[in-house]
Parts: sequence; C-alpha cells; structure tokens
Amino acid sequence: MICATLGWGVWWMALALRRWAPDWAPSLDAAGWLAGAIAVFGLLVAIWTIRAKAAWLLITLVPLFANASLLAMPMLVESLRSR
Repeated sequence: MICATLGWGVWWMALALRRWAPDWAPSLDAAGWLAGAIAVFGLLVAIWTIRAKAAWLLITLVPLFANASLLAMPMLVESLRSR
C-alpha cells in the first residue's frame, strides 16, 4: 500500500499543479511513467506476498487493486493531454 499511496501522490500532485500552478507542473507523461514504475513494483510485491491460504488473498486484494488502478490512470487522463 505504500507504493500505491506514493504513486497516487505523484498523480494527484501533478494534476493539482497542472490546475493551480501550471508553470510548475510536470508533464503528464513524466507523472505517468514515475507512478507506473512505482505501481509495477507495488503490484509485484503484492503478488509475491500471496500465500497458500485464502485469507492472504483477501488481505492482498486491496494493494493489488490499488496498484492495478494506478496502472490504469494514464487511460483516464488521456483527455487532459489535448489541453
């Protein structure tokens, strides 16, 4: 969850800066690559932590979903690229 939180922080900071301080905002490509790299690492760690018992799968569903949704974020902000 630390990786997902860090990755989402990158996205939210980039989008907030784009909205309120456009001169300071990084490109959406840079934010996407940085957050994506963090999300891939977090996803791999979440997959690695799954154990043989079903309870472990339930516990790791939250970081699995958070990191997977972070990887899907570039598709959601595609409309902002044209601005």
